[in-house]
Amino acid sequence: MSLTANLSLIKQDLGDTPWHTNLNTTLDLIDASYGGATGTPSFTTVNADEIFNTGAALKIQPDVGGDVVLFGDTDVADGADGKSLFVHRKAAEGDHYWQLYCDSGEDLRIKADAQTIFRIDGTTPNLDILPFAGNDVVLFGDTDVAADADGKRLWVHRKAAEGDHYVDIYVNQWEQGIVECDTDLRIDAVAANILLNQQADGDIVCFGNADVGDEDDGRKLIIHRKAAEGDTYLELFCDNAVDAKITSSTDLVLGATGTIYMYPTDSIVVGRNWGSGQNDTIKHYGYVNSGTRYVEWKVDDANDYFELTRSATQILGLRVNMPLVLDYVGAAPASLVNGMVWMESDGLHLYYNGAEKLVVGV
Repeated sequence: MSLTANLSLIKQDLGDTPWHTNLNTTLDLIDASYGGATGTPSFTTVNADEIFNTGAALKIQPDVGGDVVLFGDTDVADGADGKSLFVHRKAAEGDHYWQLYCDSGEDLRIKADAQTIFRIDGTTPNLDILPFAGNDVVLFGDTDVAADADGKRLWVHRKAAEGDHYVDIYVNQWEQGIVECDTDLRIDAVAANILLNQQADGDIVCFGNADVGDEDDGRKLIIHRKAAEGDTYLELFCDNAVDAKITSSTDLVLGATGTIYMYPTDSIVVGRNWGSGQNDTIKHYGYVNSGTRYVEWKVDDANDYFELTRSATQILGLRVNMPLVLDYVGAAPASLVNGMVWMESDGLHLYYNGAEKLVVGV
């Protein structure tokens, strides 16, 4: 018995009750698509409100003999969106859907109802977006947000048993691009440089929008050097005394191919001034007599003198190629040591071999 004959018997058994109308239409579709009695596949037009398979999947092109084409033969009106493919989920707790269509601007649209989270999952493999880079990926580009509202955000989450974290990217209400994270935020360039503000259209501003707590130091820019022989870092920040600071865990070197200038509106202060024994030195290096030597300036808490010392006798001494003026001190210093020189109104005094000498009299 042919397929057509078998299907006709099934339809006779079902009858023409309204409940069976859709199934009968489906049987007609099966009969027509296989060419009736000939068994030769063909195409047909079905005018039915619903096509369904009760209790099982309804398969379309399961043998992938060709494409599934929707809305491909007839034009819509000029300026109108194309017809839509709707996918619904009906349930007692609520009904939801998503919609796929081409709009009047010839853009492909995938929309979900207002209460539905629209998800695209790539299970096991990657979910590739524009892998051939034929154009840009544009987010939130067609519709205005409310006045004084931040723009919509792109959220990237990492969910794990040890904790959940995210990073989000958006444009705030002051038209600033924002990248936020609830944990450490890293920007890495593998085997290449990270380039910041290459067009130099504005400054790079750090920590400029929020106050720190009273008596707290400002936030720091910390630059690390990690290596097997040891780790070092450099910090730039403003402390709680409103002083700008550069600190380092090792030597701090300022280099220039030209001159280093310092021109404050107040003083240049070298050394610390807040504790006993904190007497830092200034060393001035130079190449002398076949070697690198230095002189050292220091306010010495051990003997209460401002000292100028040399690192080696190859530095022969201090040479002053200009007049040297000594102010009058009025009388001999209270603590005299051999080699001390001072000026009084009667002339130049020298303390030598345990006694005071008047070198030049008036």
